[in-house]
Amino acid sequence: MSRALSCIVFLMASFTWRSDGRRGYGPGRQDWGHIEVRPGGHMFYWLFYTKDGDVPSCADRPLIIWLQGGPGSASTSYGNLGEVGPIDLDSRMRDSTWVKHFNVLFIDQPLGTGFSYLEEHTKFPENNRELGRDLVSFMKGFYGRHRAFQKVPLHIFGQSYGAKVAAEFALQLQDGQNRGQISFQLISVNLVSPWISPLHSVMSWGRILLRIGAVDEQMYKEIHAASLQVAHLMRRNLWSDASNQMFIVQRLIAAQRIGLYNFMDRSEESTELREAQIMNGPVRIALNLSDNLQFEGSSNFVFDRLSNDFMKPALTTVSQLLDGTSLKVNIISGQLDLICSTLGTMHWIKKLKWSERKAYFSAPREDIIFGNRIEGFQKTGGNLTIFYVKNAGHSVPVENPRAMSRILRIVTQFG
Repeated sequence: MSRALSCIVFLMASFTWRSDGRRGYGPGRQDWGHIEVRPGGHMFYWLFYTKDGDVPSCADRPLIIWLQGGPGSASTSYGNLGEVGPIDLDSRMRDSTWVKHFNVLFIDQPLGTGFSYLEEHTKFPENNRELGRDLVSFMKGFYGRHRAFQKVPLHIFGQSYGAKVAAEFALQLQDGQNRGQISFQLISVNLVSPWISPLHSVMSWGRILLRIGAVDEQMYKEIHAASLQVAHLMRRNLWSDASNQMFIVQRLIAAQRIGLYNFMDRSEESTELREAQIMNGPVRIALNLSDNLQFEGSSNFVFDRLSNDFMKPALTTVSQLLDGTSLKVNIISGQLDLICSTLGTMHWIKKLKWSERKAYFSAPREDIIFGNRIEGFQKTGGNLTIFYVKNAGHSVPVENPRAMSRILRIVTQFG
């Protein structure tokens, strides 16, 4: 995008912004715009103020940040329209929207995703540390526009690869506060269907499918052999090659008509085209965004630039959150998820190193109850909690909203 156009987009966002929110796409008060996180890098956000009519001010409810995965999937479309926003892709009201009780901030990250963009000759982020740095810069700009939220409890949610980003973001944000560079009230970081240790996830796929009878012994051996190749490449630090090999494993599984995001679903359909049509059409018009700003709902360019980082684990980052901060770290895992499987997650949790490790592993597992039904289980030790969610795959908020609403209440003490 040209510098002249970027200035126009920035000025439109600056002059139309209002502290009390405004009408956008869908119901309720909203705000949106671009924040320049570094020269030439413009990050887009879409804020939905809570619809809870029982509170006199939106500042009386927590702020939730939603970070989509991919990398390259847009929070403002997939996370918003596809999962937790006030309306869905068919413009129907979502009964389980998080906006019912919380202020929800969707951020299109990394730069180049969604409506976020880079000017010519601006460096693209190529690793998790750089992604975290851009997000910290974003929050400084966001709090500059929305000062009331600085004293509001903040909870970061990241899904899939977004969970890996969320962990780094939270760690850097906490460090920024310790250095007096930014002020906020961060309470928790929540890793939803997390891509934290790719190796543990990949190595679990064949075993899960064999145990549930989804593949026979021969196919299991093929999947396992291909998975071992991923491990071999990772040991040699050939991260991009490992990523390509991981996709070979996925294609083997998909050929058996097994859903990667829910292994009980054999008809997973992509919504990328519909999302792009809505975002580049009615959403763009409602938000008064420039026609020259192209929405990138699932950016292959973004993924390619981060391919060397995609398979790297973030175990050290999570361990640092647990031992070096007072933040609550919550892991939310759908038991039918294959790509970021519960089995793989259980294995990588054992690799974490923190002082409350013994307390966690000796802690009892408790039921998550909604009404008179057990919707899942939770286990807490120190500042780590894992929520195992029944009847849900990768998209826990969509597939089991009852359990998710209960988890939100536990995490935030609201709802």
